[in-house]
Amino acid sequence: MTMSPYEAYGEAARQLATPAIMSGRHTFQASSETPMVADVVEKLRLDKSCRLLEVGCGIGTVLRPIATHVAKAVGVDHPSCLFRFEQLGKPANVSLVPGEWPNVEITDSFDRILVYAVLQYLSGEPAARAFIAACIAKLQPGGGLLLGDIPNEDARHRFVTSSFGRGFQAQWAKQTAAKTEEQILAGQIFARVGPRPPFLNDAFVLGLLADARREGLESYVVPQPADLPFCYSREDVLIWKRL
Repeated sequence: MTMSPYEAYGEAARQLATPAIMSGRHTFQASSETPMVADVVEKLRLDKSCRLLEVGCGIGTVLRPIATHVAKAVGVDHPSCLFRFEQLGKPANVSLVPGEWPNVEITDSFDRILVYAVLQYLSGEPAARAFIAACIAKLQPGGGLLLGDIPNEDARHRFVTSSFGRGFQAQWAKQTAAKTEEQILAGQIFARVGPRPPFLNDAFVLGLLADARREGLESYVVPQPADLPFCYSREDVLIWKRL
């Protein structure tokens, strides 16, 4: 029986024990969490006056440490992910809202919105555009939206066909060859997700920038720092709503 990515992450939160594996990552990738958080804080210009929404917060890998930088934060995701978030320690200034965006009841608007490593799990470009539009609708004037860790298929192709990229791929294969029982179970869970169309490419990203600008927003492609593991094949889009 196939599952949506949303359902698969909920199932992973129910069945798995290791936070990184629950999040669909490898345990050795935990070392990238600190620079990842620092990068988000800098790009969104977070400070203690900000009210932040993270859509697809999972078990709190990013939201938990980022909460110390803002006045208030709200996380949205599958109820099972949020249950694990609570178990792992929810900061006092964080509220959790179960549900699949954009079909959730949130009346507040926010100074900052974060969507990190989520767009690739949507069903296609129309769903992604509706998802992003719902985020922009929740932005306060002067607010910023970070669409982070976008796996651009064209950028990936350029990278893996380079000599450096081929070496990286070989090293990655060695690092991920051995798997624990928990990683095997995680693979079985995520294998039940139906294929997603590869719509995240240069045309999508550049079209997103152009559409945002036509709507009177500021929009930028911003690179990831070199200490993030997939910085050569993923990129971030930053959108600011004018005052």
